[in-house]
Amino acid sequence: MRILHVLNELKFSGAEIMYVDAASIFQTLGGELSVVATGNEQGEYSPYFERKGYTVYHKPYPDSGIIQKWIYRHHFIKFLKQNQFDIVHIHRANIRWSISYCAWIAGCKPIYTFHNVFKSNWYSYPLHWWNRWSAKHLLGCTFQTISDSVFTNELNHYHNLTTLIYNWYGSNRFFPAKEREKEERGLRRVGGHVLRHPAQAHRRVPHGL
Repeated sequence: MRILHVLNELKFSGAEIMYVDAASIFQTLGGELSVVATGNEQGEYSPYFERKGYTVYHKPYPDSGIIQKWIYRHHFIKFLKQNQFDIVHIHRANIRWSISYCAWIAGCKPIYTFHNVFKSNWYSYPLHWWNRWSAKHLLGCTFQTISDSVFTNELNHYHNLTTLIYNWYGSNRFFPAKEREKEERGLRRVGGHVLRHPAQAHRRVPHGL
């Protein structure tokens, strides 16, 4: 399965780090991974993607101009067809509809992940609601959310039912402290609470208090 992630600039950010850390899991399952940076700069994190086996592309999305954007969509559809991607996973909000359209025309499956809680002003709400509804119901885009708060916001504010998939974390980076490390830091657990050893706590209290 050929998977393309669509991001802005490739930076040291949550989604980028998560997908680099998880690359081997998807590759073990048969995924051929690619990522396209659509920002003006490719981004300083792109070498990390490459080292993990991603094919990295840079296709800056135009900031303005209706004609320029339709020309971009035309070329992006050709790009998707030439590389025969199966899934196009979109992470950039302001090009969600455009890339969903390109994936739909190219015969790919579009997916979009909401990474945060978004609210619309009263005057922009109809456009944002239509953007979501049409991408889902007309272009076949599947919507995912990364937390309870994001899921609830999309459902209540936009009447947009999404698939809730909790954010991953890098278990090789973040893990509970070992008992020896807790002892070195003077920590102990009592009744479900972590307490600092009195001697350690005393040394942290300024003199005169």
